[in-house]
Amino acid sequence: MVRLLLLIFAFTVTSYAENVPIKATRASATLPPQSGVNFSTRNLIDKLSSTSWAAPFHNKSITVELKVDAFEVNKLRILNGDNLDKHAYDRSSRAKKIKIFVNNKDNLVQSETLKNSTWKENGNYDEISFSPALQDVKILIIQIESVYPGIIKDELMISEIAVEGLVSNPLKQDYTPEFMTLTDARDGQEYKTLKIGNRQWMAENLAYADEGSSCVEITVGVRCSEKGRYYSEFSADDGLCPLGWRLPTREDFMELNQFVKDMALDTAGIFQELFISSESANRFGLGLYGSDSLFNSSPMETAFWVQRFKIEDFEGDVPFVRVDATRGAYAPDAEIMSHFRNIDIKQRTSFFVRCVEE
Repeated sequence: MVRLLLLIFAFTVTSYAENVPIKATRASATLPPQSGVNFSTRNLIDKLSSTSWAAPFHNKSITVELKVDAFEVNKLRILNGDNLDKHAYDRSSRAKKIKIFVNNKDNLVQSETLKNSTWKENGNYDEISFSPALQDVKILIIQIESVYPGIIKDELMISEIAVEGLVSNPLKQDYTPEFMTLTDARDGQEYKTLKIGNRQWMAENLAYADEGSSCVEITVGVRCSEKGRYYSEFSADDGLCPLGWRLPTREDFMELNQFVKDMALDTAGIFQELFISSESANRFGLGLYGSDSLFNSSPMETAFWVQRFKIEDFEGDVPFVRVDATRGAYAPDAEIMSHFRNIDIKQRTSFFVRCVEE
């Protein structure tokens, strides 16, 4: 039955990110043409894995600059090595340790060690995610610090580079979440809160150690986990929220949906911006985490206990809503609820709680 429910809830997340055009490229060093073969940095963006940029590497860093002019960058994809064929891949060197700068060499944002991969016919990209996403990016600078040495040649070679993110602001107007602080008098824990639409929401999952609740991740610290705690259906009915706060209703979540839609230039994929994920910028500040319980695990789908409500064709009460990157918040239908009620209660307790101000 659990397997059936997993299949019912499975879906494919459509990424809101797009390929960001790379307008120009340059490098601090490039190998001269050999036997009519050109190793220009233009090979990095020609969408041909069989052509490569190459440079001599002698234990001194080399930089590649990408002019992009993006509102936001959340991912960099690098096809390392000479991907003409396996022989070419094995004989030449590949980038190993890199540093990534934004707009100038004074702004280091990330250091990475690329995979020491074996050649694959369909390519083997390294994907580097930025969380939070990089904002207002004009130039990406990749500084190569070391290499995986090739069998024969010491030339460094990279076949393709691609950038993912957003070219322009997806919202109708600039929006910056304005956070306040809620202190739970029961245990002294503090939570960020923010106003979304007409409602003040907790911007973090509840982490109050109610009997029967469990940590999302076992870590040291009073919060138990930065992701909060999982709660049972019945503890959620029993006044879990701090004084002056309550469980949200289905209508509260629908108002949240409408606020997000009203802000968006294009609603396709905009709900992923509610989540903390490498695919989003957590643009609205609500900071949702994917849940890994009854449902198909994904960084951009989750569930929350809410005040009970009715749905058509189902006799019992519905105690939760789903939130995902494609639809936002929505109520389970009668078929899903029937399967949910047929699952042993010990297997259907792992949902989050977000409280709203009364």
